[in-house]
Amino acid sequence: YPEVNLSISHSGDYSAVMLSSFESIGIDIQLHRASIRKIAPKFLYEAEINHSDIDKLHYYWGIKESVFKAWSKGGVNFKSMIQVPPFQLKNGRMKTEVIFDNTETRLRYTAQGKRLGNLYLTSVEPIIE
Repeated sequence: YPEVNLSISHSGDYSAVMLSSFESIGIDIQLHRASIRKIAPKFLYEAEINHSDIDKLHYYWGIKESVFKAWSKGGVNFKSMIQVPPFQLKNGRMKTEVIFDNTETRLRYTAQGKRLGNLYLTSVEPIIE
């Protein structure tokens, strides 16, 4: 089925699958981990970290992982190439627009996320213009 695009993620005993007719989709699932604060400087700038609680840090990570999977060509600097604007959480959900920019290619995605107990589920799909 060449018209179907697939993205897969897992964390602990959990898995997530996304199927779409859109090209360049991505999904990520993450277990809640306090240790995310330790790795946050690898994917966020200090100002972003300082304005984020632990839930937002999980969403930022999931969004960036999802974009990485959607791009699927490697060579991605999570901190500088994937731009996620500040976003609000409402009832454990979030939605925002994300930019991937590696100087040769600039792509826009819609990112969505939802917390399910101790899991964070995020996905991206391209904005078609």
